[in-house]
Amino acid sequence: VLTIEPSWYDESYFDEVYHPRNAWEIANGQYMYASVHPLLGTCIIALFIRLFGFSPLVYRLPGALFGIMLLPLFHAVLKQMFRNSSYAFLGTLFLACDFMHLTTSRIATLEPFSVFWILLMYYWMIRYYKSSFYKDFKGSLKLLLYCGIAMGLGIATKWTACYSAVGLAILLYSNLVLLFF
Repeated sequence: VLTIEPSWYDESYFDEVYHPRNAWEIANGQYMYASVHPLLGTCIIALFIRLFGFSPLVYRLPGALFGIMLLPLFHAVLKQMFRNSSYAFLGTLFLACDFMHLTTSRIATLEPFSVFWILLMYYWMIRYYKSSFYKDFKGSLKLLLYCGIAMGLGIATKWTACYSAVGLAILLYSNLVLLFF
């Protein structure tokens, strides 16, 4: 009888070969073996390793937490976009059941972190887009500031946030065109 023992309990797979190792090196003040992405996501994993030790549960936990936090954030984004609780709930349910979201949130990759920051920057941009620029100038600038901070955190996590920032620029400039023309 051939039995296959699960390896995910104590072994790395996919990009876990890189990120937990880099995080362990950061947590222990050592020279990093490789760095292909900005370091914020890896530093978040390193913080957990520093606090709780090095194990698959520990280095997978931050991604799982960010994956969980993606759900209410996604609900808020959908609520801002559609102004309909049913659509927001249904979209959030689809995200919660999505296998890619579930998979990347359970392994030590940078996707949960970068997607969280990308959604957060779009949340603030949508709020800015729907705000009254002339009636609440300071409030509009605060929304843009929050959007910029989230964009910076996204880019500090993974380069894909740079591509998402192009969409922010399109929203910002289309809003400015609507305001002034």
